[in-house]
Amino acid sequence: MEILRLAGLRREELVELIHLSVRLPPTEYRRPTDEEWSDFQEHVDKRKVELGSCGRLCGTPCAHEHACIRCPMLSIKPKMLPRLDELEADLLARSSTRDRRRLAR
Repeated sequence: MEILRLAGLRREELVELIHLSVRLPPTEYRRPTDEEWSDFQEHVDKRKVELGSCGRLCGTPCAHEHACIRCPMLSIKPKMLPRLDELEADLLARSSTRDRRRLAR
């Protein structure tokens, strides 16, 4: 069952869990409760965004609320690079339109 639970984690999350378990003495390490595991899975699900995933650690707040594209913690999926190009082109087109309207005044 534990292997199935770990199969859904990203490499970085597995490394984090391994490092944590190595640092803790065996007497202090315990299996997470169902509630703790559910909280962790919810955190992982919330990290999934349109362009990729958020790299922040479990239990840490998001400082960029809905501005993921500006966040240094964003890990962009390679297959989403064309979408990033679309967003950039749209932003440049809007900026150009704004400048033309400003000059027309």
